[in-house]
Amino acid sequence: MTMKKLILKLTLLLLVLAGIASSCNPEPEKEYPIELSFTEYSLPETSCQWINLPYDEKVLIINSKAELEKYISCTESTYPTIDFAKKSLLLVSGVSSNKIPEISISHLQQLAANKYSLNIMVAINNIVEEERWVKALTMEKTNPTSNVELRITLDIRIDFNNIPNLYEQPLPIIKKIIDGKWQFNFIIHPHSIMIYQKIYDRHVTIDTKNNSVHVISGENAHLNGNLWNGFLHTPSFFSWERKDVFFDVFQPNNYTTYVMQFDNELEFPKPGGIPIKVGWYFDKIIDSVLYVFWDNLPACQYCEFSRIIE
Repeated sequence: MTMKKLILKLTLLLLVLAGIASSCNPEPEKEYPIELSFTEYSLPETSCQWINLPYDEKVLIINSKAELEKYISCTESTYPTIDFAKKSLLLVSGVSSNKIPEISISHLQQLAANKYSLNIMVAINNIVEEERWVKALTMEKTNPTSNVELRITLDIRIDFNNIPNLYEQPLPIIKKIIDGKWQFNFIIHPHSIMIYQKIYDRHVTIDTKNNSVHVISGENAHLNGNLWNGFLHTPSFFSWERKDVFFDVFQPNNYTTYVMQFDNELEFPKPGGIPIKVGWYFDKIIDSVLYVFWDNLPACQYCEFSRIIE
């Protein structure tokens, strides 16, 4: 056997052995989730803008210049280039009912093959004004059919003890404010300096998770039972309804807000009277005092509740 043939046979043998060794030692499986690096992508504010965005909080995966140009409009300069041979662009947009002082991308993770999660922090304040937001980033090239789950962390930057326009707020914020235990202070008519009832030793627990209100009256409570018939000592359940309400009997339908509509009826003006459906709506909270109006009561009464810190 010539030397060349021997070297060739040895080479082939080594290749076969290497193949056997690699099949016996496969690459270890990836452990998920994997934290991925990314680069935020933004447009020149003076000359380019995002267009045709759905604002539905769904993540778009863009893998070509032609796709990207469907969502960008520029007047003077061009937008920052992306090497789509190596990179993908993730683009997401949404709408907030309140002003956004800050928004940022927290992190990007790979959860499985072709499955990702994008975490965004959205901070809002108590100014009720619709605001649209857009975030974009570049990452390593991914399949256009990959699933990217958007996870939004809402950072509510509101002084929950002082909101003069509580009636304007979205329902999640109203729920967050009113949830908990409150002490009754007064029942007052808006057009009278007279305090109808002064209440001591009585509190209400509002549970927005289970849609229930529980009124407890102690031995020293000073309040007749007419208005509160059916509400004392047993939970009352409610549902939410957005409707026109008024704070001024001479100017009905001042605005629209969310009303806590009770399932049970009150007998008005006293037990045995006309059964009527009633509810509460929430005007404001000032220095931890919550101003609550009765909906559908002819007397147009409102209550003041003070927050109980336990």
